[in-house]
Amino acid sequence: MMRKIGTRIDLPTKYPFWSAIILQQHGSISVPAGSNGIIYIQPPENETWFVWIDGVLYSTTNGSGAGYTDYDGTTYNVHVTTQIGGTYGFLFPYIHVCKILTNSLYARIVGYNTDSVPHYFHYGYSGFKLSRPLWKTKKMQNSVVWKRKLTVSLPTEIEGLEKYAAEIYDHQTRSYVPVVFLEKDTPLAVDEKTNFPVERATVYIPVDRLQALWSKIPVDKDNKMGFKKYYEKWKAEGLI
Repeated sequence: MMRKIGTRIDLPTKYPFWSAIILQQHGSISVPAGSNGIIYIQPPENETWFVWIDGVLYSTTNGSGAGYTDYDGTTYNVHVTTQIGGTYGFLFPYIHVCKILTNSLYARIVGYNTDSVPHYFHYGYSGFKLSRPLWKTKKMQNSVVWKRKLTVSLPTEIEGLEKYAAEIYDHQTRSYVPVVFLEKDTPLAVDEKTNFPVERATVYIPVDRLQALWSKIPVDKDNKMGFKKYYEKWKAEGLI
């Protein structure tokens, strides 16, 4: 009996549970010093994905980390995090997860950079599109609002940046932290058929961290801190 080698399998026909393969996807974003870089991976409407997701932040500074949360556009729930220092022994903060995503409950992966210089947060994923949605989204118990309006005044040094400021919930301290958003919902990739953004990035910096760096930004001629372009943008808008 002869066996064919290298014959292509029609996956949806052979295994109807899968409707298509999601080919290898990868990318990276630069996370400024003392900031968080966030990647959203969101399927288009009426699609359910089964994917493996990796993420690594090239920072070895204590406190730097990487984490995975699910997100429905309002609230998020932490699934897994890794962090440099303490009881952890990672060379770089790294995550690897296998998840099911829908348009209404999707992936939010985070790189926490506590270093004094920018670092890249690399990510990748691949998997399958399921033949039909597996569940209807239901809000999880005890979830909290991820972002809310600013309830405190900004420090004198950065007065005027209220347009970009908000408060986000920090699960480590279980409290809301005022931050300034550097990049908000920046599309990284779109679905070619629907033009729907399936990857987005958000970068923000805690207000106290920005206040501490403020005096260094105008003289940051080499832009090593990663904030000069934002300073110049805010100045051009007349906010500072």
